[in-house]
Amino acid sequence: MLLLHSSVLSVLFAVLFASATPAPASRDLLGDVINALQVGLVTHIDVAITVGTLTNNLVSIVLEVQNPLILELTVDSISVSAGVNGAAVTSFDHTFATPIVIPPLGTATSENIADVLLIDGITAFLDIIPLGVLDLLNIDVNVRVGSILGIGGIPLPITGLHQTGVATTYTLTIGNLITHIDLTITVDTVTNNLVTIDFEAQNPFNLELTLDSLLTNAGLNGAGFASLDHTFASPVVIPPLGTAQSGNIADVLLTQGLSSFLNIVPFGVLDLLGGSSDVRAGSISGVGGAPLKITDLEQAGVPTSFTLLIDSLVSQIALTITVDTVTNGLVTMGFNVQNPLNVELTLDSISVSAGLNGISLVAFDHTFTSPLVVPPLGTVNSGNIADVPLVQTLSALLAIVSTGILDLLNVGSEVRAGSVSGVGGAPFKISGLEQAGVPTIFTLPSPNS
Repeated sequence: MLLLHSSVLSVLFAVLFASATPAPASRDLLGDVINALQVGLVTHIDVAITVGTLTNNLVSIVLEVQNPLILELTVDSISVSAGVNGAAVTSFDHTFATPIVIPPLGTATSENIADVLLIDGITAFLDIIPLGVLDLLNIDVNVRVGSILGIGGIPLPITGLHQTGVATTYTLTIGNLITHIDLTITVDTVTNNLVTIDFEAQNPFNLELTLDSLLTNAGLNGAGFASLDHTFASPVVIPPLGTAQSGNIADVLLTQGLSSFLNIVPFGVLDLLGGSSDVRAGSISGVGGAPLKITDLEQAGVPTSFTLLIDSLVSQIALTITVDTVTNGLVTMGFNVQNPLNVELTLDSISVSAGLNGISLVAFDHTFTSPLVVPPLGTVNSGNIADVPLVQTLSALLAIVSTGILDLLNVGSEVRAGSVSGVGGAPFKISGLEQAGVPTIFTLPSPNS
């Protein structure tokens, strides 16, 4: 069918070429014939919306055009009125700085056509985006037929072209979508190289934005370290000009493994090296909205918090009560720290609230003068930590001594994973760790003290 149309058009062009300057009626006739044959000039439209569109109602457009002829076709300028159901939503006149050179029976893509005005504004335009098509109500185009690599050819203006239902893709350029990343490493990461990510996304628009999916590769200095391809079970609804949390995204793969990843943790940032996101602009409480695709999702230096999540850190506690405890309410504590990782773990500080049945009895914050170096999969003793204050009375503490255990109600620690003899390593914060029933040795003053 395309070859038949090509033959008909080629004959028509040949007739027109017999005149050096085709009459206006001939130009209109050519447009009528092309319309009758339903040989559309434009095969696809890309519309790019930016944050600025909200205030200036300007978008950028890229056209894919086809050549139904067996001769090269070069497009020098184009005038378009586009819309839906006979109503124009945008129009533009553009002379190409770099003409579109279309090979015989082929297609080509235009340069970016900037500052195309949305006649009724962006809000009205959003309503037609879900259709995924635009009607070209009128196209006037200046072409050169029979050019060679875009040079020469017979100039021919064609007027009055029109097309319906031209496939249209809408993209959104948003700048910085993600403002903060939280990345959690667990003991299992050592073997499966999987982490959990939660991020904060921002909406620079004055209308609601809903994220349905996110595809990206995160890393540093151009090297990818984590790959994410996620469709949200509960879409992320971001209020106008606001922010929202993504919620936990599990099983994000560390593409170069944990050991390599630990090397970039000290920088405290991640770069988004590309990707895309399916969003809906103008949704209401996450429902509806105009579907758009954010492409080329690149951001440098996104602030990132790295958390190490482990089930247990302390394997045994020693608590010493002295005669002076009666008056000063202070005890001495020590503990064995275990390392569930197959890399060295160094503790720089620790905070502990310990007690029983949900009641805190002792609490302290301690920064180690000599950091605590725990070998891979090993244990080490903290040494004595003096002057640990009682939260409750000494009598309350003595009442639970016979149990031989303490619950760690809240443990926080600043650690470095992958250190070498206590030097270097990736800094992490352990927070909110709870352990029940930690074996505890209580030492009491002798009766003669």
